[in-house]
Amino acid sequence: MHIFENLVEQFLTVDGRVFVSPQHDIAWDSDLNEGGSSPDFVALDFRPTPQEVVIVEVTTGAALEGIFKRIANRETRWYSPLKKKLVKDRVIDDSWAFRFLGFVRRPNIEEAQQKFAAHSDVRFYSLEDAAFSYAYWDSRKNGLPR
Repeated sequence: MHIFENLVEQFLTVDGRVFVSPQHDIAWDSDLNEGGSSPDFVALDFRPTPQEVVIVEVTTGAALEGIFKRIANRETRWYSPLKKKLVKDRVIDDSWAFRFLGFVRRPNIEEAQQKFAAHSDVRFYSLEDAAFSYAYWDSRKNGLPR
């Protein structure tokens, strides 16, 4: 799995406008009942509009139930606690948007996209397409997949 995460990290940072923090620890807050996770990457996209915090998960598994559960709880698992921390630490301000980008096997893309079709903050990308820079070089000039 580590090699796939390395390939995704290269994909995320190829244009020099995205900073990534691998296995970023989001502490559990028992008072607010939120956090307690370590997404594969937290990516800060510094493109002028919109500036975004992108939670990134990479899975090579055929079954997607586990990642679907994490995504369903994204607000309390990732977005809310991370926004509080990053704003407090003056890494971002309140204007930054949050979204999720998942990397899954090509045969799973359709299922994943359909599952979250109504959610504009959730997007999936083919792990196979992210693995080879020649496959995405031109498309990455326009930013992270939307």
